[in-house]
Amino acid sequence: MEKYPYLANLILARGHEIGDHTYMHPNLTRLSNEKVLAELDATKRIVRDKTGKEIYLFRPPGGRVNRRVLKAAQEDGYRQVLWTVLPKDHEESVTKDAIVRRVVGETNNYGIICLHQGVQKTIDAMDEVIDRLRAKGFRFVTVSQLLGEKERIELAKVDLRAKR
Repeated sequence: MEKYPYLANLILARGHEIGDHTYMHPNLTRLSNEKVLAELDATKRIVRDKTGKEIYLFRPPGGRVNRRVLKAAQEDGYRQVLWTVLPKDHEESVTKDAIVRRVVGETNNYGIICLHQGVQKTIDAMDEVIDRLRAKGFRFVTVSQLLGEKERIELAKVDLRAKR
């Protein structure tokens, strides 16, 4: 984002969302709370400076998190986002066809697919993945939209239970 801020603004202009993945990609469980927040806040500042947008979503590198890290991040206003489908597209041995098969086969309602940028086989797989998921009735939304939908459903369930 520091090098190509126009890409971040293009991403936002097209209706996508930007989250935090830390500045240096460390294992957060090995850092003090202060260093965890410094990692997150460094990225948050860059996003704000380059796009004018505030971010609150974060995905810890490798999904490595513990209660302490999660609590520190939540207390600082962050909301953790993990995934339901990990096609391992970043692994050399995984093929484009395997990415398509895993994503299409493992995606479910309210799912989050973890893919990696700059991986050519991932880029090559996306048209087929999107077409096949749409054919199965899926639609693509931002994480904030997804979380909002899930929260509304959960609140409706609680409300229905209360009326019984």
